[in-house]
Amino acid sequence: MGGFSYAAPFVYRECEGNGLVALNVNTSTPSFSPCDVTCAAPDWSAGGGTTFGPPIVAAGAVWVVSEGGGLSAYRAGDGTLIYQSAGFGINRFVTPAEAGCRVIVPSHRVIR
Repeated sequence: MGGFSYAAPFVYRECEGNGLVALNVNTSTPSFSPCDVTCAAPDWSAGGGTTFGPPIVAAGAVWVVSEGGGLSAYRAGDGTLIYQSAGFGINRFVTPAEAGCRVIVPSHRVIR
């Protein structure tokens, strides 16, 4: 449900009710290992039981939004939380955008 992002070597995907997962893609044998809340390295998961919208990758981070949870950024290589905004409301499947060193998120009738 929703989109995904890719920045070598990972595909980043929201995992309905299980946070965010990063799947390491093996380009020599186009494949990756399945991942759930207990992803084995080099894959990773973050965000626990949160349902996020589609992720984007910008400035070395994976950016996602969640209803009431606001904007979160996870380090692209290992899933460490590096930014968490105050909570705000969103519509389901909202995707952040990046421009001019800013991450922009629609929040109902305003832009954050």
